[in-house]
Amino acid sequence: MSKMEDGVSEISQKDVYDTEDPFFEVRACLEKGDTLRAQQLLESFSERGAEWQYMQAIVFREKKWYTEARRCLKRALKESPENETYQKEYDELRKRENQKSPKPKRIWAALPRIVVLNYAVWAPALLFVRVA
Repeated sequence: MSKMEDGVSEISQKDVYDTEDPFFEVRACLEKGDTLRAQQLLESFSERGAEWQYMQAIVFREKKWYTEARRCLKRALKESPENETYQKEYDELRKRENQKSPKPKRIWAALPRIVVLNYAVWAPALLFVRVA
């Protein structure tokens, strides 16, 4: 089962056919894989509570915008910290980020060389600056 199908199955747990649900159409669009339409529907909402943040995170995740998805899930969890669905999605995103983007080692080791190179570029220009 693909990640899209996993996400849709989680969304389907909230009765997709419940037309009283304000996110009914958004869920239906996500189930069909229509993230563009789902995003348009979300933008039409004036109230952006925890459930809105969660649905926005799902849209971002499907677009592979994981950082934005994580931010939305943080907001959803801040408003509704006891929600297990939000927490599970957040944990999965964190795990995915850690697997796909290993932290660079010794990033500061390259810094002095960068500074020296930049200095070599702009330092000669200082010789021609005229002070009034």
